[in-house]
Formats: sequence, C-alpha cells, structure tokens
Amino acid sequence: MENSDTGMGKTLAKESKNEDQESYRVSVSKEANAILEEVLAKVNSGFVGGKVQKWDLANYVFMRLKDLIDDDDIKNMQADCFDDREALWKLSKNEHEIPAALKKAIREAYGLTESPRKRGGKLNTELSTSKNVDKLKLA
Repeated sequence: MENSDTGMGKTLAKESKNEDQESYRVSVSKEANAILEEVLAKVNSGFVGGKVQKWDLANYVFMRLKDLIDDDDIKNMQADCFDDREALWKLSKNEHEIPAALKKAIREAYGLTESPRKRGGKLNTELSTSKNVDKLKLA
C-alpha cells in the first residue's frame, strides 16, 4: 500500500480539517513573526513525515502558553501595555475616592497647589477715601 497524497495521508488530513474547530486570527509584530518563522524552519528541518505549518506551530505554542507564563511575566506584560488615560478613566468611574497622591499630582500638572492659599485682608488704603482722616476725631 502506498501512502501518497491521494492515499491515506490525504484522507487523514481531510478528516482532521472537517472537525468542528473554530479558527481565530491573531496579529503579531514583525519581530514575533520573524521568530516564529525561524522556529518553523527548525521544526521542519529534517522532518520527512510531513510539513509543520505556521498555524500548527502557533497552536502548539498557545496550547502550552499557560504553563510557560508566570506572575512576573504577567506583571511585565501589564506594565508594557499600561495606558495612563485608560487607568484614569476607569479610576474616575470607580465608586471609591481618588487617592490623595493622585489628586495632588493632577493639581500640580495644572499648576494648582494642593490647598488654596488664604487671601489676606484688604489694605486700609483700599477702604478709605483719598482724604486723610484723623483717627482721633472719629472716636
């Protein structure tokens, strides 16, 4: 029996493609794609039993991803993707009070002090007439 493209190999491929599997698209950076291509070349090098496609490799990696990423990786990824505006927006929608340090930073960014300065009393010259008044005569 011959295992050619028209034989058993093609039948198995068709059966696996007909399963109820949903597919999704993922966009990757140019650098990530280059690494994927490099690893793909290594996987297919010397492989005579078939050919691993890019989506096969990506699925293999994604299926094992949860075992590869730890809490430090998650924190680093969150730090890389942190958006100040989105964080402020979500914080403003929160029912809790905005932290004092953040309030102070926002006020300083707009050139305002944390608490308003007390205004001094008006000078006597502003309240008096232009004529000199003898204080003893008023008493």
